[in-house]
Amino acid sequence: IFVKTKFTMEKQLKDTLNFIIENSTNDNIRKSNILSIVDEYITYKKKVKEKNSYQINPIEELRANENANSRILCSLLRYKVNGEYNILKSFLAHFFPEVTFNVHADLIIESEQYRIDLSVRDKKGGYALIFENKIHDATLQRNQLARYIRKLNTEEGFKDEQIYVIFLPSSSYYEPNDCCWYEPDEKCNSCKGDCLLKDQEPQLRKKYEEEGRYRKITFREDILNWLKGEVLPNLLYKETLLQATVLLYIDYLEGLFNLRTMDQ
Repeated sequence: IFVKTKFTMEKQLKDTLNFIIENSTNDNIRKSNILSIVDEYITYKKKVKEKNSYQINPIEELRANENANSRILCSLLRYKVNGEYNILKSFLAHFFPEVTFNVHADLIIESEQYRIDLSVRDKKGGYALIFENKIHDATLQRNQLARYIRKLNTEEGFKDEQIYVIFLPSSSYYEPNDCCWYEPDEKCNSCKGDCLLKDQEPQLRKKYEEEGRYRKITFREDILNWLKGEVLPNLLYKETLLQATVLLYIDYLEGLFNLRTMDQ
């Protein structure tokens, strides 16, 4: 049925399906024809992927979960050249252009401290970044973001105005629920019991949004474009291992979101 080239396959599929839908009077015949065409299209896509099977990505093959993605991002942000956190500087300048952060050699950049996916903490300059990674769109727990903020308050003495919250979902449609922003002594809208706050907006979220200390940064639209547009082009030619790592991670994200050329 199809001329099987990369540029015409999808258009012919669409045109053929529209023709069948518009001209078939028998529903069973229409369904049978549509299913036959879909099967042929799936077979074609499998052949394309098999033809490009040399594009093996170890991150993908190891089925990286959210913790693994946090460790990769942590390693990139922690990378130093001549004592300078160049990738971290790039990240902050790109996603927080209006804020001046003191990026120095003594920052603490780590994953899973206080059960926070990724954090950057600077006691000298007086700021802390909380990264909440939801690359696979897992559900946020009750009071989760509020608990992380309070943990940095009590354990390390950071004030609210020194803390920045970065939410990392897969795509722009995922918004943190009210529940994760309520204080630990409050019940959220998702509780099975009576909610103490009914439908009130979480004051902690309102405060962080109004003061510009909350960012939603998506992997698909933001992290991927930042890696391709700013990180990779600015790596030194001799940093071959880092280049390979960034390329692999870009390819992994493109595969996760069906953005590879072979997926088009």
